[in-house]
Amino acid sequence: MRFPRHPYLFVLLSAWLAHAGVSQPDPIQRRVAAGLNHSLTLKEDGTLWTWGANNYGQLGMGTTLDQWFPGQVSALSNLVVVAGGAYHSVAAKSDGTVWTWGYNAYGQLGDGTTTQRTSPVQVSGLANVVAVAAGDYHTVALKSDGTVWAWGYNYYGQLGDGTTTNRTTPVQVSGLSGVTAIAAGQYFSLALKSDGTIWAWGYNGNGQLGDGTATNRSIPVRSGTIYNVVAIAAGQRHGVALKADGTVWDWGYNAYGQLGDGTTTQRLTAVQATGVANIAAVAAGQNHTAAAKSDGTVMAWGWNTYGQLGDGTTTQRNTAVSLSGVSSVATVAAGNHKRTTRKGNRGKRKHCRIRCKLHICWPGWNANLCSFGRPILASSVSDGELRDTRCDDPLHDEWE
Repeated sequence: MRFPRHPYLFVLLSAWLAHAGVSQPDPIQRRVAAGLNHSLTLKEDGTLWTWGANNYGQLGMGTTLDQWFPGQVSALSNLVVVAGGAYHSVAAKSDGTVWTWGYNAYGQLGDGTTTQRTSPVQVSGLANVVAVAAGDYHTVALKSDGTVWAWGYNYYGQLGDGTTTNRTTPVQVSGLSGVTAIAAGQYFSLALKSDGTIWAWGYNGNGQLGDGTATNRSIPVRSGTIYNVVAIAAGQRHGVALKADGTVWDWGYNAYGQLGDGTTTQRLTAVQATGVANIAAVAAGQNHTAAAKSDGTVMAWGWNTYGQLGDGTTTQRNTAVSLSGVSSVATVAAGNHKRTTRKGNRGKRKHCRIRCKLHICWPGWNANLCSFGRPILASSVSDGELRDTRCDDPLHDEWE
């Protein structure tokens, strides 16, 4: 039965300046992820912290209670990468095993059942995994040998096994090898190969596979003629690629300007984002795109009704705008109506306080990250204002 389509975001999991051969994602990039209405982050010690909506147990804490501030998923340790789907989450451990939890009606947890899980369960028969990605109701994993595996909802062929059969355990994506990075959109999947080419499969009604057609694909096809790609991201219905020269290219749905080419015209092949250069990392939200520059600043474009572009307005942007007051950013992740950033170059702990709006919260949306146990609007926090927070909070410590 076809699942009703929802206008939700999917989280990217892209390699940070991926190199030839299979390698794990950058130590910072791999630690931040966002689902539909929940967020996840890994600390340097391999522990996982989650917060947000929890109606299907997607926070992994053994309950279905929402969490206003980050709480530790105590059942897991030694994690190296994490991703969030609409209502489920996935993480890979340093030993190459994969663990999932949350909504499971289509087998997206990969444990051989369709049973909802509020605590992590191990994915059946999967080992040597170095990267994971989550679509709305499907999950994708990259193994150290460069092969790609997928499970869950498959109505549009997003598992890439040549069928449209849902899978409750992993199946190998057909014909792919030498893959260095993966990403998952709503009902489609992307893979970046070591030769700098992109391959795509699944739903293609808006051109999100980038192959010049609007035809769904149940096995991978080459995504246009784009080359020299070093990182990828997938939004709800659009794809994003970062090239080695620091430029960003987008394709697919564009009603909100999320392709950044100055138009709202849907594109079946990649177009270059206007005025975007020297980029080091990319992320794709539901209908917006974000990019971290090599100088630590951030640019964003697309849907902005909830202030998710962070430019102080709710105006849609068809070309990139720069975020004021944000610097030293090492990576970006995008959610349904939100975006988070993670700063690099951390030194010693300074004190347990947060410079709220400038550090991680954006004006115009209900900022769980700045709630400290109670909801507040980021717009109610002055630029540079410090607010007390818990000393064990993994995101809100300020560093010098």
